[in-house]
Amino acid sequence: HDLKSPVLAIKDFFGLAEDGQISKDEMWELVPELNKNIGALYRNTEQLLHWSRSQLKGLHPNSEQHSVSQLLKEIRELLDKSARNKNIELHILSDSPALSFYADITHIKLVLSNILSNAIKFSPKDSAIYVKATSIEGSFICLEVADQGPGISAERLQELQSDQPVRSERGSNGEMGTGLGLAISRQFIAANRGKMKISSVLGEGTQVAIWIPTIEPTA
Repeated sequence: HDLKSPVLAIKDFFGLAEDGQISKDEMWELVPELNKNIGALYRNTEQLLHWSRSQLKGLHPNSEQHSVSQLLKEIRELLDKSARNKNIELHILSDSPALSFYADITHIKLVLSNILSNAIKFSPKDSAIYVKATSIEGSFICLEVADQGPGISAERLQELQSDQPVRSERGSNGEMGTGLGLAISRQFIAANRGKMKISSVLGEGTQVAIWIPTIEPTA
């Protein structure tokens, strides 16, 4: 259902345009919404493709050393428009510009973009999201995404801590997701010798943290 939603929205848009039921001015007004649906479809499809490959072949991370600052820069560029559409400020904080980690960069980008997408999805307009990178005893870096959203109930939080796909919920602007993102993210983080934790209190926002090793894996 969640994959169908953006596809149907795009289909309806072109159907209305083809039938001449909307004017050129109305078409231009709908372009931002169309772009949002295309972006959601792309991200959801990318996640499903990586997940399906992992199910067929198993996860075999290509662990290399990568810069934390470069990772955060690319993730910000990817999702900055989604944040600006809701007037959400993204604050990127780091212990040091020299922080690095050893992992499969494709996996980590997918995980972090999913976490940040969820934070944007559930955050109210005119709020802020903080992404913080810290070094943990020289063996790990911790990437934490903290939002000012509605928070998560204890029952829902327990459901989200499982390794199985969960029921998707609409965001503060009616956004949908696949319900697969966190399950896939946990698999990718575990395969890269890391861990993931979700903390939240109703009415006080949500914090999602991932730990990624800074030490090269042994053969």
